[in-house]
Amino acid sequence: MDILVIMDQPTFPGCIIETRPIGVIRMIDGKESDDKILGVPVNDPRFKDVYDILIYIKLYLMKLPIFSQNIKS
Repeated sequence: MDILVIMDQPTFPGCIIETRPIGVIRMIDGKESDDKILGVPVNDPRFKDVYDILIYIKLYLMKLPIFSQNIKS
């Protein structure tokens, strides 16, 4: 199982991070399903209110000027 963790700190393959899942990214790898769990670190206070990918988008991505400009256009 692959988990993509949204965080600022560098990690390494096999690193264990206590993570709260917030969504799934559906992917295909070699014609086979290869879904990834998307998560946030449980102990990171910046993500204390993030329990769903839509909350993450609202709280973080909309703060990026390029993202919010494209949405408003």
